[in-house]
Amino acid sequence: MNHEEKKATLERKADSLQSLIKSIMPDSPSIPEFQNFIDDLREDYYTVVVVGEFKHGKSTFVNALLGQELMPVDVTPTTATIHAVMHADEPRIQVVKQSGEVENHPLSKELLNGYTATADFEPEEIKYLKIFLSSNLLKNKVILVDTPGVNDLNQQRSDVTHSFIPRADVVLFMLSMTSPVKRTEQEFMENHLSAHDQTIYLANFMDRIDEEEMEDVLDTVKSRIQKITGKNDPRIYPISALEGLQGKLENNEQSIQFSGVGEVENEIESIIKSSNRNKVKMERFQIRFNHLLNSLLDEIKTIENVSKASIEELQMQLSSIEEWMNKKDEWENRLRFYLGKREEEISYMALKSADHFGERLRSDLLTKVELYTGNDIKNLVQTQLPITLQNGFKQWIDQYSDYLGELLRKLQVEVSRGLSKSFKQSIKVQVVGEQYHYLADYPILDTATGNASIKAGAVLGGASTVALLLGGPFLIPIVGMAGLPFLQQKIAERQLEKVKPEVKLKVNQHLDATLNDFKVRLQHYLSTEVQEIKKIAIKEFTSLVIYIQEAIQKEVHAKSLEKKSVQHHLTELSKVKAQIELYKQEEEQMYGRI
Repeated sequence: MNHEEKKATLERKADSLQSLIKSIMPDSPSIPEFQNFIDDLREDYYTVVVVGEFKHGKSTFVNALLGQELMPVDVTPTTATIHAVMHADEPRIQVVKQSGEVENHPLSKELLNGYTATADFEPEEIKYLKIFLSSNLLKNKVILVDTPGVNDLNQQRSDVTHSFIPRADVVLFMLSMTSPVKRTEQEFMENHLSAHDQTIYLANFMDRIDEEEMEDVLDTVKSRIQKITGKNDPRIYPISALEGLQGKLENNEQSIQFSGVGEVENEIESIIKSSNRNKVKMERFQIRFNHLLNSLLDEIKTIENVSKASIEELQMQLSSIEEWMNKKDEWENRLRFYLGKREEEISYMALKSADHFGERLRSDLLTKVELYTGNDIKNLVQTQLPITLQNGFKQWIDQYSDYLGELLRKLQVEVSRGLSKSFKQSIKVQVVGEQYHYLADYPILDTATGNASIKAGAVLGGASTVALLLGGPFLIPIVGMAGLPFLQQKIAERQLEKVKPEVKLKVNQHLDATLNDFKVRLQHYLSTEVQEIKKIAIKEFTSLVIYIQEAIQKEVHAKSLEKKSVQHHLTELSKVKAQIELYKQEEEQMYGRI
């Protein structure tokens, strides 16, 4: 069979299974996944997906490929939904909603800014944004996708990115040369990229690395990727996304090539134009289809387990769930108390770290004043000292941001696991390969022990705390305009040493005010993030409990009405299983074991 015939065969199988699922399992989460698969088969675009942790320059790199400042960029998590960019002569934006509704708008940067992580919109209502513009890179049915950060604390945004990766023909994984291949990146690579054979690794921020260190840093990145993926020769490109964008905007070919972006473009085009492009795409379609079949089989087995339980067993499960839900205020209070303790610990260490930093910065500023020998006191107090102050805070944030982000992620995981563990210990729920027993209720979390990494005194910072700089008094002159004439007069009289004590006093006062403002904003940030962790955990956990409750209620209702209906449902499910097994055998006979 040729490429089109193979696609048609896969589409027929997927469409047939989806119809069966809709009639027998209308609430199945597999239905939209099959629809995505069918849509991708029909459209047959070549999809290039840019992924990576936030603050690594993904959107800047996408802008560099497109040659224009279109995607919103910031030092905090910005991209809040999938941005799928494709070629069209007429620039426009389509907002595709989960409901199926599509809104059409003229292409504008302002509209895109309305869908950032800090904008006031409901991300769960948006499926993705389609951005149409003229681009040579995208002309040959290519889609370029910008994604939310894979380590975004907002679970909805992070899940969107994870779910899109299996649909990618090429994955561009953005790393930072200043902190290459962190543990969170390693976990992501192991869980999501190990089976993806068309992954290109981009080591961004090469402009921040000394030239003599470049080779050693690249060797470190390469060896770590080899160890994680097991691939001997991973494709790694050092780049400066910002310099590449500037080169594109200025039409400076030398800057583009120096930035490494041009080399990446050539690699992407080479893959797209490859003679075996159709073969590679078909292999990816087959892998996705096989994954869908296995996921559907697991779902059916879970339903069968519930269906085989007696009405009495199901009623006992329902009673336990109702009892659990009746205690919602109780376990929410315990969760609130636990998170309050963890927030106190994190805040204590973060503020202690900020205090130590403040004293080091104070010493640097005062030394700068003491060693000053010039005559332009205005430049010192209105430019040099404020810039030193601002750069100091930025360096502190850059140094500690990943640690705080990691600590908050650990807290989020711990909360989710604690809720699930307590529920499973209280409710007997049968899931494929695992059975949880009906036991006495256990505490959600042991508030006496806390997170080991917190108790051990992990170094902190905040990925989004760089936003605290906004509005902070960093570029306010150290000495106001009213005090300048006095200082300038003293310098004119060659009394510089008499000026310095006054400047040092102002430096101390200004730094105290700035540091206090920073610490207030830092505490507010931490409190907001912890509350967000609580809100997301309770929302997602409650939705899961309700889903299980409704599934059991349906089964009780079906069993109560007529046992024959249960048997009929199981018979129908067996038809779906038989269809799945048939398709798996056909795929294996045609293409071998996937």
